[in-house]
Amino acid sequence: THSQQLIQCPFFLKNLKSVLKWWALLFHAHPLAFAAANVNAVLHCSVEVLRTLTGLNVSPEMRPWLEGLLRSQLLMLSHSFNTVTFRKGPQPNHQGAALEAARLCHSQFGDFLRAHSVADLCELACRAALRLPQEEVQTWLSEPEDQLLGPQCQTELHQAGEACIKALGQAPLDQALVEHIAKRMQEETASAPSPNDSFDVVMRKDMLLSLLAFCHSQLTPHLQFQVMLAFILPIAHLVPHLQPQAPAMLLPVRLCSVLRTWAADIPSDALMPVLQLLQAFLSAESPKAVRLAALSPLRVMLERFSDHEAWTQVQGQLIDSSLALLSMVTSPEVQWRCLNLVNLFLVEEAESGRYQVTERTMQQLLELWRRPEEGEFLIRHALLDVLRALVLMSCRSRSPRLALSPPLLSCCLTVISDCYAVHRGGNFSGSK
Repeated sequence: THSQQLIQCPFFLKNLKSVLKWWALLFHAHPLAFAAANVNAVLHCSVEVLRTLTGLNVSPEMRPWLEGLLRSQLLMLSHSFNTVTFRKGPQPNHQGAALEAARLCHSQFGDFLRAHSVADLCELACRAALRLPQEEVQTWLSEPEDQLLGPQCQTELHQAGEACIKALGQAPLDQALVEHIAKRMQEETASAPSPNDSFDVVMRKDMLLSLLAFCHSQLTPHLQFQVMLAFILPIAHLVPHLQPQAPAMLLPVRLCSVLRTWAADIPSDALMPVLQLLQAFLSAESPKAVRLAALSPLRVMLERFSDHEAWTQVQGQLIDSSLALLSMVTSPEVQWRCLNLVNLFLVEEAESGRYQVTERTMQQLLELWRRPEEGEFLIRHALLDVLRALVLMSCRSRSPRLALSPPLLSCCLTVISDCYAVHRGGNFSGSK
């Protein structure tokens, strides 16, 4: 098509990107100045650019340019919806020419909304920024450690899409966004997810899960958590049936992002079902990507509900599962996340002294301690925290008190010896 031919021309693309970038910056800095250009026409142009470029097939070399164009137009929409005068009309500080411009911009913005509904704009932003290329999903499935909560979560395009969707949900337009998401939930609930769903079907459900996370503050007054739980449980039930490279793997991973965002609003009576869901996600039977994603919501929920009795039924198994995951990850950041979560669980367990560490676990921790590490010794400091929490369970002030096991004592003595050796100018045992 004509659009595809133009997008392959580097000179045209570079000039177009610069124009749209500076257009967005001017719009952000001087929104009322666009009354003369007609806010409705300006934003309609942004919508047309997004519609034209979304889903366009380009070479990997041209992909950053295309994403830059999409990002600038998403920012245009974000700036417009973030401008209070556009949404609510002139403000008390507007006088003279500014007052007239504010009235005109508010009227023009109303014309734009009558031509482009909040629901349509939300779907457009999702397709432009949240729909993932299939090859990127497959690359992420091959090694998910670098992106624990799914691919592209930290890209500028994804962040621009998130900002745009959040901007759509501001008063007095928030109700329209809530109604759109409710309708999408009804549509997806009518079609239960399957391990063999096509990539397009998975992307639709993935984008809805992203909306549930992004629009948490708008949805909280209207969406009961039990209703959302009924929606997410079928996704959780996919996990035991997923093949390693199945696109549907993305759904339980994205679900963990939703649970992390909603953690503070989980009712007390719903905590146990959510913990059991995450316990299953973290277990050794689950795929690696799902196990990694479960770490984040568990960390947030432990902070929020640390004194809830539901933890007593799952905490020991969560510690075991976290330590088992530790043995198969290689990224220092992920290793630290595992150790930090184990330490937090152990501190809670130390109050009752129930967790008994195995010899195999101690050997695993010792091997991790002996791995060469540069910088600030992030992993070794985390290991020291874990060992301290384990030793505290044998403190004489604990009741019941666990006996200090020989493997734990041996591991601690080795670690202490290494620390003294380094202090005297030597190396860690096993280091080169």
